[in-house]
Formats: sequence, C-alpha cells, structure tokens
Amino acid sequence: MHVQQFEDDALEDFRAEVEIMSKLRHPNVVLFMGSCFSPGNYMMVTELMPKGSIYDIIRDKTVQLSFKRRMKMAKDAALGMNWLHCSKPVFIHRDLKTQNLLVDENWTVKVADFGLSHIKKQEKPGSRGSYGAIGTPLWMAPEVLQNKPYDESADVYSFGIVLWELFTQQEPFSEVETFSAMVETVVSEQKRPEIPADCPEKLKALINQCWDPEPRNRPTFAEIIPQFDEIIVDGIITDKIGCKMWKKYFMKDKLRESVSWRNFVIALTTIFNEKMPNANDIKWNCLKALVSDDQEKVSIESFARILEWFGPMKSLTILDDIEDLLKKPWFHGEISSADAEKKLGKEKKGTFLVRFSARDPGCYAISTVSQGGRLKHYRVYHKPNLDYLIGKIECDSLNTIVTKYAKELYLKTPCPGSPFQDLFNTRKNVSAGYLVPELE
Repeated sequence: MHVQQFEDDALEDFRAEVEIMSKLRHPNVVLFMGSCFSPGNYMMVTELMPKGSIYDIIRDKTVQLSFKRRMKMAKDAALGMNWLHCSKPVFIHRDLKTQNLLVDENWTVKVADFGLSHIKKQEKPGSRGSYGAIGTPLWMAPEVLQNKPYDESADVYSFGIVLWELFTQQEPFSEVETFSAMVETVVSEQKRPEIPADCPEKLKALINQCWDPEPRNRPTFAEIIPQFDEIIVDGIITDKIGCKMWKKYFMKDKLRESVSWRNFVIALTTIFNEKMPNANDIKWNCLKALVSDDQEKVSIESFARILEWFGPMKSLTILDDIEDLLKKPWFHGEISSADAEKKLGKEKKGTFLVRFSARDPGCYAISTVSQGGRLKHYRVYHKPNLDYLIGKIECDSLNTIVTKYAKELYLKTPCPGSPFQDLFNTRKNVSAGYLVPELE
C-alpha cells in the first residue's frame, strides 16, 4: 500500500472490506488472493494481470487495438462493474478509471482497486496513487466533485470518460490544470471531452448518457452491457444493408463474430430474395475467395472490408464487380507492399500488379517495376459510391486507370502468380489415382 499508517477506524473498516473481497469471484473482477496487516507492511495480493492497465495500453504507440477489441474491453469492464453493483453489499467503486482496469494475457479486462476507498481517503496529493495535479478528479462525477451524496451512478459517469478514452485513445480534459478549474469545467459549464465526428452514433449516445450531469438520467450497467454488440457491428460495418444483414441473422442471442460460408450465403441471398447458388457458381466462388478463410468461415471484419472496396451493397450485382476485378491477371488481392516487392523483385521492367491497400480500407495500390528498375507504389484512393482517384485524376474503374494511363505509370506486363486465376481455369486436372500394373 502507498499509505502505511492508518487510524484505527479506517483499518478496521478495511479489514471488514477485505473479508468481503476475499469471497468475491467474477471473470471481470481482479481476483483477491490475500492480505497482510502487519504494521508498516500493509499489502494486498491479487492475481497477476501481465498486460497492465487500459490506461497504459491505449497510450502505447506500438500496440494497435481494433475498434472491436476496444469495445470488447469496455464491455468486460461493464460486466465487472455490473456485478459489483449487484453484489450484497453493493460495491461502489468510487475510483473507476482506465488505470484501474487491468488486462490479462487473453485481453480480458478486469476491474481492480474497488475495495480501497478507505485507504485512498488517507493518501496525500502527489502520492503514487495520484496522477498529476488533478489526478482522479478527471473521472469524477459532478456530484462527487462537489462533495455531495452519490450512489452507483457516479461510477457510470466515470465509465463514460473511460468509453471516450477507449474510442479516442487520448487524455481526457488535457487542458484543465487545477482542481478548481475541473469543478468549473464539469459542474458549472457542464463541459465534457469532445466526441469525434467519426464516432458511431450509438456509441456517442451511450457516452452522452453515461456522463449526463443528472445522476438519475444515467443508465445502469445492466442497461449498458446489451448495447455493445450493436455498437461493435455499427462500428465495423459502415454499409447500411450489410450492417442490417449481420444484425438480423448473426446477432439474435449474442454477436457472432464469424459465421460459416454456407450461413453467410443463406443470409445474403435471403436479404435480397435470391436463390441459393450452386457450388460451381463462379461469381459466388469469387466472393468466397475474398471473404472466407481456410476453415470456410466469414468474419465480420472480412465482410466489412469487401463492402469498403466494392460497396455500397444495393443488390447482388456487387458479385459482378468482384468477378470482373478477380478476372484481371494483374490483380493480386490483399497483400502487403513487402509481399508485392517480393513478387516483383526478379521481374523485368514494366511488370506490375494491383492490390488492395493494406493501410486504407476501400483503397488500392499499383506496384510496378519502373523504367529505371526501381519498385514504385501508386495509391489509388476510393470510397464506396465514389470514383477511383490516382494523383488528381479521377477514373470510373481500376481497369480504366491500368489501360488509359499505362504509359505514364509504366505498366506493361501483369505480374504472374495471381491467386485468383485458377477460379477461371475451365480445364480440370483429374487424378486417376494410383495405377496398378497388369502383371503377366
């Protein structure tokens, strides 16, 4: 503990709280293992959370967290908090923040530090438990900042700040420097951190509900938890019809993050009132080559990426666009610039390929061996419903770019080895099996 000297009443309260904590068990609450009450050596032992806190993770530039991962972390935190609020006696955290949300080796988030309210009252400003001149007040509800009576809804306000941090991966109230300024900002002016314009609407609404100035207007964690599945789908699939389809067929009981190719096809044909294709349908096999993995599973992310490249999904004519692109011998699919350079490394000048951009969803890249023998990459910007932009030139298709501007870009010969050409090979290699010689 940061504090090693306690008044008798506080120490007795803490002993009672530790006794209760020792009986708490939940997958999203840090497991209490034991404690020591020897004077000068007060300590607690909990399970090890090797990835540290959310606070540290979202500020680590080397860690890339997808939107889905961040929302699942938020849902884990909400599950832990809901369990504490539903416990008997009720645990009000009083200090919910990203520093107290710890992450295990499987990226599961668990609530920590929920039983230390008596000790924290005795910590001095500037101790290791504080964070800067303001510290914990960054996450405090208005009623707590004013030292008014509060209940579980104060934790919900703090969770709203945590949600904002998880989405933006930034510091809340970074411009506020003193406690009095914090009170002025949050209480008097009722200001909150600015929610970015690209925040999904349902997530934005939830954040605003959580940090509402009126405690009675804030949702409970029981009401918050069911909203995350829909928020995840909205955040990943931006195409309206695609989003509607995934929610309708793959989110009845809980969100299914990946589905079988067969169930995916059934959903897609049903929503457009089309017949199921046969196994040899080339258009569907082209789609399968892009969205299905080795286990014939379609993930929500792979479906969303395809809609970024070929959407909007107004009808199944999207399959024609996919087939048309995969037919081109110069198209190599979703490969990195490093992989493109490996493929082109030993090819002659003018050899080129076109690929999905690994960095910008919906965009493409043209990689070519230039006239001088060096490898060059050209980015083609594209968003659903818009033309294809290379430099300042707009074209209606990738094929137009490749044919019309072949001379300027030095595009002569498609790079061999496109993974899609076998789809269009009508000749079937049929094995005769092992031959048994006829012996005389």
